[in-house]
Amino acid sequence: MLSVGERAGRVAAAAGLLAILQGCATSPEADQNGCEFDYAAIQAQELTLIEQADRIAGTIPEGDRTQADLALLQDGLALLESRDRVVDPLDVSIIESARAMLVSEDVWDRQDDRTCNRSQPRISLFCALRFASVDVTGTYQHRRAGLQEVRIALQDAAPNRDHAHRLRDFNNDPRTTLADVWQGLDLAHARANYRLWQQRACTFTPQTVRTNS
Repeated sequence: MLSVGERAGRVAAAAGLLAILQGCATSPEADQNGCEFDYAAIQAQELTLIEQADRIAGTIPEGDRTQADLALLQDGLALLESRDRVVDPLDVSIIESARAMLVSEDVWDRQDDRTCNRSQPRISLFCALRFASVDVTGTYQHRRAGLQEVRIALQDAAPNRDHAHRLRDFNNDPRTTLADVWQGLDLAHARANYRLWQQRACTFTPQTVRTNS
């Protein structure tokens, strides 16, 4: 379990990012007509690469994978765990919507089995993100950047926990409080929002551009 000091440090870090965002919100946005990056196209390419890597990992036995399969798998997994994927306003909205669903202990489901049903009176972190994804975008993309930002934030919040499924297991861990869940969502929201501001100012260079240049 995190100490009071560790939690305070992480809260302060999140607060620092949020303070930066408050300043960003009042800054003029750059004219995207002059931006060298097509962020929407790059975001789609990144997600496609990750989904292809997922399919290879899930459907092609290790002994049957070609060199091309292995290269794609390596690139996709590296991108999946990247802390600087391209985001869009929908990613930010998904995190906001999920946060709004988990309003109190009365509605938080601490026994997540990744079976999501809107008729149930309680909702887990995973299901909140799943429902939010569908509500905001019309579909659920498991590897979307906004959801991955939440997974990374939870990993940062509990670096010494061995969670096979980060959303489910963090949610179900008896050491986790609802405040911990909120903190993870808030940190992911701050990071995604700040990166979105960077993209709007055309100051963010995507990883896929950096590694291929």
